Amino acid sequence: MLNKKGKHISMIRTASVDELGGIIRFMKKFEDTTDHVKVDIDYAIESYGRLMKRGVLTVFVMEEGDKIIGSLSFLKSPSMNDGILTAVELWWFMDPEHRGNGLQLFDAFEKSARDQGCKRFAMIHMVDSFPDKLESLYKRRGYGLIEKHYVKEL
Repeated sequence: MLNKKGKHISMIRTASVDELGGIIRFMKKFEDTTDHVKVDIDYAIESYGRLMKRGVLTVFVMEEGDKIIGSLSFLKSPSMNDGILTAVELWWFMDPEHRGNGLQLFDAFEKSARDQGCKRFAMIHMVDSFPDKLESLYKRRGYGLIEKHYVKEL
């Protein structure tokens, strides 16, 4: 598979628990794009690893050669309100040089969640990380805004 610049991109693949360290270190770059997410590498490796081992968290990576250029993860769980198995995106991040290829991860997320029996998809929409562009994408893909979250640090 080739990216927009004609460089080879490995197939998107599901990551293993053993790869979480490198993926979370890659995700640390997300802090540069938002004021709302700070990544504690050790804590993230431990908590995401537990969820992967339980079989409720899927992590995808996209690589160029052996370098991670994108990642998306989702948690699957029955909704607390109606029991419908729901896939909730926890992160979706592309290296800035490779933006535009992220839709391949988005497509992999929807397909995998559907294949795992999910009947509902939920995407996180950071207010300071491409808000207009992502809102437009989600609406084109059939998503509807249902809630906004407000957070207060104590």
